[in-house]
Amino acid sequence: MKKFYIIGLLTILFFSNSLAYDRVVLMEIFTSTTCPPCASANPYFDNWLKNYSNKDRVAVIKYHTWWPSPGNDPFYYANTVENQARVNYYGTNYVPRGIVNGTGDGTSSPSTWISLIQNSIINSSQFEIKILGNVDAVQGGNLTIQVTADNNPIPTGTLVLHTVVVESDLYYTGTNGDPVHHFVMRKMYPNQNGETFTINPNETKTFSRTFSWNSTWKVDNSYVVVFIQNQSNKQVYQAAIRRANVFLASPNLVFPPNNALNQPINITLRWNKISQATNYGLEVATDSLFTNKIFSDTTLVDTFRTMTKLSRETRYYWRVKAISNYAISNWSPVYSFKTLPQNVPNQVQLLLPRRDTVIANPSMVEFIWQPSAPDVDYYRFELSSDSNFTSYEVDTILTGTSFTYDMRYKLANAYYWRVTAHNGVGWGQSSLVWKINFLRTSVDDKISLETFDLSQNYPNPFNPTTKIEFIIPKSLLNGNGTNRITLKVFDLLGNEVATLIDNSASAGKYEISFDAEKFNLSGGVYFYQLNLNGFQKTRKMIYLK
Repeated sequence: MKKFYIIGLLTILFFSNSLAYDRVVLMEIFTSTTCPPCASANPYFDNWLKNYSNKDRVAVIKYHTWWPSPGNDPFYYANTVENQARVNYYGTNYVPRGIVNGTGDGTSSPSTWISLIQNSIINSSQFEIKILGNVDAVQGGNLTIQVTADNNPIPTGTLVLHTVVVESDLYYTGTNGDPVHHFVMRKMYPNQNGETFTINPNETKTFSRTFSWNSTWKVDNSYVVVFIQNQSNKQVYQAAIRRANVFLASPNLVFPPNNALNQPINITLRWNKISQATNYGLEVATDSLFTNKIFSDTTLVDTFRTMTKLSRETRYYWRVKAISNYAISNWSPVYSFKTLPQNVPNQVQLLLPRRDTVIANPSMVEFIWQPSAPDVDYYRFELSSDSNFTSYEVDTILTGTSFTYDMRYKLANAYYWRVTAHNGVGWGQSSLVWKINFLRTSVDDKISLETFDLSQNYPNPFNPTTKIEFIIPKSLLNGNGTNRITLKVFDLLGNEVATLIDNSASAGKYEISFDAEKFNLSGGVYFYQLNLNGFQKTRKMIYLK
């Protein structure tokens, strides 16, 4: 029975200290630029700290006094109220003087200061302090301070949280001849009294500090020191120090790429590693403002997170930020992705060349179709000289909604084409099969203006006018007087938006001006088409408004 009691007691004692944190020692030094012994004590301590292996776990504040004579220390006069308050708090009446963790009086001996630090740093603390955020040299900034207690009982007495800005690498030679000064106290927040607070075991308290940065302080040489002190017995339980401005890069989002379509409903989001980050924050929402979040977590330690059971055919937005013990990065740029649709794409609707079009003396022929939905990732374009597509002139995969092909040397007089759309679910239904006919005039039929031709408009793109040239050969005119020519403009959906010519035809070369403003057209892509006795030619033009 006794053995069991002892083992149980040891287990309880071990657990009660299992969450203790590494100690950050607070070193408070009282000094002056008019104090002769300070001229040797300060450099001695500063050089030791510079080479100390645990220097990041030593938070230093130097308060400057208004004595000894002549008492003209500029660092004291820069902040008389708070320097005096800390002098009076410890009852300091000589300099230099060093105090470790509020109760370890190192008197005027830098070697004693160092011994006290080394003896204290090996002990753990029941508190952890994190300083988050950044201070800007122009606009100041807001810092968030997080204080976490382990599961040990909280000490009795009034706890005070002090926040201090200190500045190093200050060059000034006073009457004692010391030219360089480090960790000089500049300002205490909210003031010299700090902020009293209470906390329970296993609790985290958050404090906000707003900094209106003094333009005379160099932000790159400044540090923020935070410490917890018992107001009654002066004991300091934990401290923290970090630079006032710590840049932490935002992560780059890696996968899926921005605006990706057809993503699975169980998807792993990935981003790059930030070297100083201890963890990451990830937000996923169904809107770009992140008002409808489906996931939010700031404790991720990996550079990936798998999302499961997402909704189909839904666009999601996501962003990531890096978090360290000292700073939080800005959010990454917002990426989006869309999950797999419910169904395969709709049947593709063909636009140009129109079914049963006759093209005289073909050259470069542009095939155009309407975009399909939902979430098409590519199209299959097929062109064959037989309607059953037993053999192919062209069989290719495309991401756009057009294809241009050189038909000048093709032997067949008729060709068939169709297009099929694909998305993450599969292939949709193929379009209808459209036939195009070719007419090749013989040399005997040719005159000086021998080719039925529609030139590319010029200029192109245009705003708002452009010129269109075309040729009507005698070979295509019949003798019964029923020749008729039309020149019309169509939008991307195949809707007629303008008729430029609708007259009887005669052979010759023609030029016509087209003014898009007269037809109240919006900027975009249009097609103009010339028709003569069943023969047709089409070209594309771009109106920049």
